[in-house]
Amino acid sequence: METSFIRVFEVYPIWIEYSIFLTPVSTFIFLAIVFVFFMYKPFFKKQRKNSFRFDFSDAKKTAYQITFLTYKYNTPYNKELLKKLEAFKYKKKVGNLDEETLTLIKKFLEYVKKNA
Repeated sequence: METSFIRVFEVYPIWIEYSIFLTPVSTFIFLAIVFVFFMYKPFFKKQRKNSFRFDFSDAKKTAYQITFLTYKYNTPYNKELLKKLEAFKYKKKVGNLDEETLTLIKKFLEYVKKNA
């Protein structure tokens, strides 16, 4: 009877010893995660604000970027804009974007910014 009575109480002191070390370690890990989250949160916000800036000097790259956005956002300008940008995407050498296409892209981007 003594052996079973002693075995029951052998586990209890071991559990207390581990809890002494685990509580500060887990608290430190939690605080480190919270600190990293709050430090990098403004970094991600800055990237989102700059996501709609385009370099209109490279017509081919702009055409592909705007085409990607037309599939992501549903606007009243999508069909007309896709027709205009088709000429700039599939040719090897393209010129600059014409004024009509630029104004249509700017209207599209304004609509996306307001409604997104």
